[in-house]
Amino acid sequence: RAERWIDLTFGLTEGWWRFTDTALRPDYPLVDRAAWVRELQALGFAEAHCLPAQDGGRRAFAQQAIVIARAPRTSRRWLLAGGPAGLVDALRARIEARGDAVRTTAADGFAHEAVEADEHVYLGALELPALPEPAARCAALAAVVPLAGLARLGRAASSGRAWLVTQGATPAGGGAGDRWQAPLWGVGRVFALEQPERWGGLVDLDPGAPADMSAARLLASIDGVGDEDQAAWRGDRRLVPRLAPVVAPAAATWRLRADASYLVTGGFGGLGLLVARRLAERGARHIALLGRRPEADSDGVRAIAALGAEVIALQGDVADEASLAAALAELARRAPPLRGIVHAAADLHAGAIVELGADQIRSMLRPKVAGTLALERLAAASALDFTVLFSSTTALLGAAGF
Repeated sequence: RAERWIDLTFGLTEGWWRFTDTALRPDYPLVDRAAWVRELQALGFAEAHCLPAQDGGRRAFAQQAIVIARAPRTSRRWLLAGGPAGLVDALRARIEARGDAVRTTAADGFAHEAVEADEHVYLGALELPALPEPAARCAALAAVVPLAGLARLGRAASSGRAWLVTQGATPAGGGAGDRWQAPLWGVGRVFALEQPERWGGLVDLDPGAPADMSAARLLASIDGVGDEDQAAWRGDRRLVPRLAPVVAPAAATWRLRADASYLVTGGFGGLGLLVARRLAERGARHIALLGRRPEADSDGVRAIAALGAEVIALQGDVADEASLAAALAELARRAPPLRGIVHAAADLHAGAIVELGADQIRSMLRPKVAGTLALERLAAASALDFTVLFSSTTALLGAAGF
């Protein structure tokens, strides 16, 4: 384990005789045995030998040799940030058994500690499933902390790689996946595009695997099982994502009820008004638009009303449960029962990860995480026909700098 072995195979390509490195080979394109040994020693290989050591005297073998060299294995430095104690202990034991150096820190340390390491492994999101209220820490552990740590790594002069780890967060192998850890995958896919030289990969561990097995699977991914930078382990299977063509399902014909009301959050923005117009075209006659700054007399609102729908302008903050409850109470007084919700509220900022601040990240997550949870709780008693949530292809494909 203290050695690394290299198999050198050489071939001659077109133009091999037009050499210019005359300091190495002054008058002939082929390098002799002694030169190979000197070059390997200069590269740090303490032992280098040629077999045979000298020409055998027979013309057919005069220019042929096997070159064997070895050098001490380079020790790697590891940072393990956050994660369940059992998995962290298993990882540490395996890494130290290799002769590598390991430093562990709490999840928040990934964002704040300027640690020189070759492998920066963020395990903080794995803590979410065990928390009694994972929603309270989802934004921090699955987005704010890892984004801050990636920004720190992106600005650093070192050449360490970042690895983001989840457990059962993806739908690989069936199942819905853990929604609390899922934001980390969007974070990683963006960083991979913005900082490819600092990127290691995303690894989703099997939620049913014991700690030691998970440690082995994670290290196998980091050591480079193939060239995939996104993988999910399910038992002994290593699954990787692929986009594949599918046959589009037949378009459903659907109409909305005239005796019901429908709520669009972020209703006064471009997407909200587009959705509201579509609802009106499909038969909705009572459409509530929710926003922090309602614009009841805008051209977009008037266009929806012209389709025969009553547009109810509601002022409220979808991420503030008290404000949302007041808006829903007003809607109940003014309109028929609520039968559908389209959550289109968003707070958008643009910038590379190295430029984003914690306040910007929390602001963007607030309507998507806190807003969704508030809608779930307050609309639980309503007999809804549907709830629609909007996301972005960025979560699936990444988008550098946006």
